[in-house]
Amino acid sequence: MSKNILLLFLFCLTTGCASNFYLNEKKELDEAERKNRYTELEQIIQTIKPGDAVTLVLYNGETFDGTFYSSIDGIVSLRMGDAFRDLELSDVRGIAIKTQDRMKKIMMALMFATVAGIVTTFVVTH
Repeated sequence: MSKNILLLFLFCLTTGCASNFYLNEKKELDEAERKNRYTELEQIIQTIKPGDAVTLVLYNGETFDGTFYSSIDGIVSLRMGDAFRDLELSDVRGIAIKTQDRMKKIMMALMFATVAGIVTTFVVTH
């Protein structure tokens, strides 16, 4: 039983790492590869919820950190502080999603389950 809980705990920890869709390539892409990348990025953006912390890396080397606001017709909107920044999806090389809030909820649930298991074990044995 404890091995299964440990495996579940490790799985949840690595889930946050696996959901970070950062595309890091230094080589220049041709038009066909850019079109494929654009399709991948559209699919990734469909999974991002408004308010998620993201980092966008552009082909010209610029990096933008902010919270995802929306994506309409190939335009990605980020909220950076009090300002909004609209970027064309065709200019984006990669997206990094920071899943801290989601993982925090999962970790709190796991901690609650662990404490409940400890209390239950203590009550049953004493």
